[in-house]
Amino acid sequence: VKKCMLTGNYDLGFGLDGDCDRMVPMTSSGYLVPGDKLIAIYANDVLKTSPDARVVVDIKSSAGLLELLNNWHVSYVLSPSG
Repeated sequence: VKKCMLTGNYDLGFGLDGDCDRMVPMTSSGYLVPGDKLIAIYANDVLKTSPDARVVVDIKSSAGLLELLNNWHVSYVLSPSG
């Protein structure tokens, strides 16, 4: 995906794992957007229209994401993965 992104004229690319149950977006500069950043982006958008929404995060989420959600006063649920 990175080679295509860097040699083509694309704004966004998506990489999928073998059974397509996970995806990772890539920017035109080849930056892989981590899952924690995606959750923060989605949560921020949802909270604009539903300020009392709860966010489900993976147990492997970074401390930075949890700190951000706490700073935003967002309720979240830690979910096991797998």
